[in-house]
Amino acid sequence: MQKHVAISYAPEPALALERRMLADAGFEVIPCGSLATNHGITAAANAEAIMVGADHVDGLVLDQLPRCRIVARVGTGFDAIDVPAATARGI
Repeated sequence: MQKHVAISYAPEPALALERRMLADAGFEVIPCGSLATNHGITAAANAEAIMVGADHVDGLVLDQLPRCRIVARVGTGFDAIDVPAATARGI
């Protein structure tokens, strides 16, 4: 079964490097756009991992991503990630 990484920080044309690197690890990249939109959540719904930039990832977002087990923030800090909410969900 293919594993998926939803990426919200860049549009499709800019994800060539991520596609190559993650393919080597057995992941397919799913560009999802902002997780603050229904489109972004729908695109990311079956992903085991999400990679975000400025998107805020809180319990409401994580509740809509039941397969998610990894949240990676591209940038510095964890201010955009609700770490207690992620920890409570086994992330």
